[in-house]
Amino acid sequence: MLELGYDYSEHYRTMFPHFGMVLTHKDSDYAYIPVPRCGSTLFLKYFTDHYNWVPYNYNLLKEKKFFTIVRDPYERYLSGLWAIADPDPNSDIVERAIDLTNEKELEKLYDDPGLQNHHTMLQYLFYENLDLNNITFFNFDDDNFVKHFTHFIENHLHLGVHPLDEWHSSDPKVEIKNIIEKDQHNFSKIQKWLEADYKFLSNIKYYESN
Repeated sequence: MLELGYDYSEHYRTMFPHFGMVLTHKDSDYAYIPVPRCGSTLFLKYFTDHYNWVPYNYNLLKEKKFFTIVRDPYERYLSGLWAIADPDPNSDIVERAIDLTNEKELEKLYDDPGLQNHHTMLQYLFYENLDLNNITFFNFDDDNFVKHFTHFIENHLHLGVHPLDEWHSSDPKVEIKNIIEKDQHNFSKIQKWLEADYKFLSNIKYYESN
């Protein structure tokens, strides 16, 4: 039986519940690496409810292959701003999200990328200790994402496919996006910060069904 354990610091465990965590089943050759704002809430529930997968630390799963979902860094960043701002009941979500893009907050992005909220933390950081050749990647922005993902479930995980619950983006990303891009100084800082993620994704080959 696989051991459930965490060997990363209490700091990371507290700040980033996803960091270093995968979902798998002891009888599966694969483990799922969830990345926040890339459908992770939906798919953590999907694999838990339908297949009884449970969380492990990926450092304890050397014999496993992995699969994961990524998305356009800027779209994910906008969605992440909404997710961070949403729990604050005392302020308007859009206003709070914009507050997270002020000069002072953006400077923090460059101080230590690993200290960012896990909703906006750069995606490549979730794979730093893994062999990328051992990971199957899916593009959340692909119009055929569901087709490719269900094909993988059937043909590589060898599991019966359950209907994927529809997800609807209720976050006001368009409004946040329009406000952010009016401030070209700060917007350019965001773009520069995201360059590492775009470079990372440019070298990825995504799974495609036949």
